[in-house]
Amino acid sequence: MKRKLLYLVILTGLTFASCKKDECSVEENNKGLISKILKAGVTTVEYTYQCSGLLSEVRTRYSYSKYIYNSSDLLEKRESYDDPNQYNPNGGYGGYGGYGYVKTEWTEPKDMKLSVTELFKYHANKQLKSYIFKSAYDTITFKFNYNDNGLISKLTYYSEDSKPENYTDCFYDESGNLIKESRYLFLPDGTTYLRLTSEYVFDQMHNPFLVLRKMILPGTTTNQNNVTKETHTFYGEISDGTDSIKVTNHTYEYNELGYPIKMDNDLTFEYN
Repeated sequence: MKRKLLYLVILTGLTFASCKKDECSVEENNKGLISKILKAGVTTVEYTYQCSGLLSEVRTRYSYSKYIYNSSDLLEKRESYDDPNQYNPNGGYGGYGGYGYVKTEWTEPKDMKLSVTELFKYHANKQLKSYIFKSAYDTITFKFNYNDNGLISKLTYYSEDSKPENYTDCFYDESGNLIKESRYLFLPDGTTYLRLTSEYVFDQMHNPFLVLRKMILPGTTTNQNNVTKETHTFYGEISDGTDSIKVTNHTYEYNELGYPIKMDNDLTFEYN
């Protein structure tokens, strides 16, 4: 959460392979979907869709992910691959990813190695039951509670060697935007410790990253609108126990349909 736009994490690491027009019987389903992110005029992220409009693959210069769905079109698995010979100074889970990456060549997927596997399981009503994040270093399992509107109100998570469970409480506005999340950690003595609070303010325009809504996890993939301000409070961050607060503001330019085409005079969004 310490890096700019933490919840854009889900946008990094990901492949490009386009669905040819003559192969798509429902080509209209892909119209208006985000296709590229550019930084300083250079393409840094590319998105690919199935002919049905479901997100298929996303690619940066050094990594890619592919999305696998079940027979009900629910996301079942996401596999992320990285270039083992490259280091992304801005990246990692929760980072800014390929947006500022200086590498000029695009690494071919065949030259990458599997780095993360994410597994999704559902209740009979199609609500997310569990989410498992597997890397070479750890396996983290998430379980969920829901509010009366069917939105995730609590994420409980733990790794294979870290119990009792930590958790995050989530709060939303009337549009379903995540306006606040509070992360709690359990200490060895069994007490609960509030580690981080994140609060968000939104515009009234369309969020282009709803193409990732099959991820279901609270944040960028489920917000209806775009974040204009984020405030992160880290409790006891400094050695003397003083809290650390970081505030970031975001500005946008929009197209005629109300989708952002530029963010912070830095990133440019293109659509199909």
